Amino acid sequence: MKSIALFAHYDRDGIIDDYVIYYLRGLERVADRILFVSDCELRIGEAAKLAGLAEFVSASRHGEYDFGSWKRGLRHLNYDLAGWDELILANDSCYAPVYPFEDAFERMSKVNCDFWGPTANEKKGEFDHISSYFIVFRRPILRDEDFLQFWSRIEPQSAVNDVIVRYEIGLSQLLVAKGYRYDSLMPPAEIGSFATTRYVHDILHAYKSCWLKVRVVRDNPTRVARLGEAVDKIHGLYPRELIDAHMTRMLGTIKPGHHFYSFGGNWQFKRYGLEISCHLKRGKPDKQINRRFDWIKLYTYVLGIPVFAFTWPVRRAYH
Repeated sequence: MKSIALFAHYDRDGIIDDYVIYYLRGLERVADRILFVSDCELRIGEAAKLAGLAEFVSASRHGEYDFGSWKRGLRHLNYDLAGWDELILANDSCYAPVYPFEDAFERMSKVNCDFWGPTANEKKGEFDHISSYFIVFRRPILRDEDFLQFWSRIEPQSAVNDVIVRYEIGLSQLLVAKGYRYDSLMPPAEIGSFATTRYVHDILHAYKSCWLKVRVVRDNPTRVARLGEAVDKIHGLYPRELIDAHMTRMLGTIKPGHHFYSFGGNWQFKRYGLEISCHLKRGKPDKQINRRFDWIKLYTYVLGIPVFAFTWPVRRAYH
């Protein structure tokens, strides 16, 4: 199989971080060629890090997010993919490979599909889209005129959610509507499943997934429980020092407070017609003792209407 990879990059400081170089070195084991396009101006000397890794490097602010970067990679190829068996789209939003890319590609080589990715997202039990942080297209998609024209229509969007709806979801829906078959490395799941406690602790390892989302480690937006333990668990599979260095640059610490939550996300209890919902929110830092409160708010639902019951603070160590 002849594979070409387009890698989308962005960094607030114009740096190609070491975790990105590690990603590309893993990617070159499954791709014959790599094209690197950044949606930012790079600092002087940064592009030299890609010597021997990427045959094409483009770095300028275009404001079209990852899809704009991939568009520029395809434009460099004159939208001609006739000589390739696979097109890989990837970006720097993940620490990877946690498990080798070769294993994932070997498993998926036995699957009869036209495009695939690590996660197939469902909405109300119906297929919605393949996540675009890593997606592989096979023949005959690479020769499909609608697929190629899709990229020529990429333009700046006012918000990242517009990019997701128009391009990430839109591309999957376009291909499925044309009869192309999709599949995923992990079982289809509700949107956002890759950012949950169950994923980072269990599913990632059960399916030997190659990808751990940077946003989860950096921000923990879905409140993954014991996130620090999950990051520790991949040590030996992935160089932990790359994560630590990146977190230090982004956050100023390798042990942010959101790595130590005891509870995960929001949860609900339903029984005998009674629904209890627990919402956990960060409180304000207590500057005197360098701690942070998490406020647990408990609601009951009466005829679908939330009725506040009570709240109490849980003090969390701020590392």
